[in-house]
Amino acid sequence: MSEKISLDSSDNVSIWDTNTHYIYPSFKRRQLSKKIGIGNEIEKPLTKPIVIGSDCWIGKDCAIMKGSHIGNNVILGYNTTIINKTIEDNMIVVPKIELKYKQNSNI
Repeated sequence: MSEKISLDSSDNVSIWDTNTHYIYPSFKRRQLSKKIGIGNEIEKPLTKPIVIGSDCWIGKDCAIMKGSHIGNNVILGYNTTIINKTIEDNMIVVPKIELKYKQNSNI
């Protein structure tokens, strides 16, 4: 579980320092589901710290996952997901969006 998360404000921002569950090999999942039931954990999930620098702006619907390091003065645009990456200071990060154009033949 997270040790500390503090934000001034957020709009549907998700910050996860863990996988939320342990990822077992298939043979162990079968053994556990017979013994203790599906969805029950016997070990703490793996975690990695998340570092978010000063003066960052995190846009709506962003996700910051375990192992991410975000520098100072960083802007994460709408719907950006950062997974185990380092973002240097003074960067703007947005998801790659490919627009497709098609001629309107009804004109």
